[in-house]
Amino acid sequence: MSSNLWSLRLSRNTLTSLTRSSGQAVVEFTLVFLLFLIIAWVPADFGLAFYTGQLAQNASREGARIAAADPTLANGTLLVQEKFLAKRQEGFRPRFFQAPQST
Repeated sequence: MSSNLWSLRLSRNTLTSLTRSSGQAVVEFTLVFLLFLIIAWVPADFGLAFYTGQLAQNASREGARIAAADPTLANGTLLVQEKFLAKRQEGFRPRFFQAPQST
């Protein structure tokens, strides 16, 4: 009978220590995971910023190259602007410039 009591007490202590150590493991995992997440996030964020800067620089370079290579491009743009200004002097206003009318 005393050996049965001893095994019950031993199993209860074992369960208590397992519960405490699993709680400790959860806390340790949370702290380490947050640290790992920050360490992994910072280079990814800098990489995204670098990529965005390169993308903007390449887009501006391509735009300048196309504008320099095509002499009719600037004339076409000026023609569109002149037509727009002529229509505007006649009283034309694009829809996105008009204030909403109340009915």
